Order: sequence, then C-alpha cells, then structure tokens
Amino acid sequence: LRMLGTEALSFWAVLGIVSLMSFSSVIPITIGGLGLREALAAFLLLSFGIAAEKAVLFSLLYTAVSYAPIVAFGTYYIIRFK
Repeated sequence: LRMLGTEALSFWAVLGIVSLMSFSSVIPITIGGLGLREALAAFLLLSFGIAAEKAVLFSLLYTAVSYAPIVAFGTYYIIRFK
C-alpha cells in the first residue's frame, strides 16, 4: 500500500485485510471472486481512511501479482511439454 501513497496501515491490518480478500474469492458468487474481492477491499480500506479508488487498485494489483507465477509456470509447461 505504500506504493499507492498510503502508510496509515500496520502490518497486521494489511494481513487481516488481505486474508479477508483471499477468503472472499472462494465464495461462489462471481468468477474468480473478481468484483466481490474489490468491493470488500474498498469497504475495509475505506474504514481506514483510504480512498476507494486506491483500494480497488490495491486489490487488482494483488490479484495480478498472485496470478503472475501461475501464468508463468503454465506457459512454461505448455511450451515445454507440447
């Protein structure tokens, strides 16, 4: 969250928010939890005084960073074992 210009949260607060975001992605309402995870991030981070736009951006960046290794290894596997 520091790269988004917010330093108001402690490590434990971020850990709790990310844990709840990850848990919300397994609720079978949307595909991959997209939308639900961003709404939850906006709701939780708004309570700490962080703008909704930054909260949604944080959630999308977190999702991209989480999926990047999976995509990289999957691409390697497809190319290697074609």
